[in-house]
Amino acid sequence: MVASAEEYDQLRMSRRRQLELEPALLPFFASPEDVILKKLQYYQLGGSEKHLRDIASMLLIRGEAIDRAYIVEWANKLGVTSEWELVRQRVDEAKP
Repeated sequence: MVASAEEYDQLRMSRRRQLELEPALLPFFASPEDVILKKLQYYQLGGSEKHLRDIASMLLIRGEAIDRAYIVEWANKLGVTSEWELVRQRVDEAKP
């Protein structure tokens, strides 16, 4: 992905992680929180339920390893708070 000059794009690029997949192959990966925020934006734009399912799965699998305070802060700034609340409700309902 190419980052724009927007504050959030610059921040998410600074948060990327480089992982060695094999010798001499060190690609960068977005943080889980930033993947969630981008998926919330994509859902807002297109309404694809796949994005909400993906986010819910990430939250259920990673649990407390996800920085929810960061997501809340940026969901507010990016205007995807209602989408975030929708996902949170689904995750809460899916928990045993």
